[in-house]
Amino acid sequence: MKTIKNRAIGFLATMLIIVSLWWLISEANEKKAAMNQPEIFIFHDQGELHWFELTIQEENLEGRFHQQMIIDEPGQVPVLEEKIYQLKGEKHNNEYEITVNKGEEITIYNAKLREGDLFVRSQGNSDGIFYKVATKEELQTHINGLKEEFDNIMYYAEHKEYER
Repeated sequence: MKTIKNRAIGFLATMLIIVSLWWLISEANEKKAAMNQPEIFIFHDQGELHWFELTIQEENLEGRFHQQMIIDEPGQVPVLEEKIYQLKGEKHNNEYEITVNKGEEITIYNAKLREGDLFVRSQGNSDGIFYKVATKEELQTHINGLKEEFDNIMYYAEHKEYER
């Protein structure tokens, strides 16, 4: 009787240890996955949408810089231009120095996190832009809004051409 009781206690103790280890490993994996999710920072102005997709890991960051602009020049067909650039950055004195590779041109920005938002300025420039932190759904809403703005411009451009 004692051997059955001892085996049962041993089995339960082993199961408890296995479940605890499984739980700890899954928690660590979830934390690691959450850290690798990119953070999105958006700036939206009339006819322009810029956003950073950043993966920040301690002293370094990497990601992409997106630009979408409506180009509407007189006598030309309006265009919705989209550009995506790769970027890397390092932390220096509570600021990130971000290097954006724009093909033949390399642009360096200084960026600082302020109350969850990202303040970005060109290196050597005192003026900057606040990029608001956003979710993927909020980003999609801004992208759709810019596309609607472009559709309206196209409609009125076609309408003007038709009236000629």
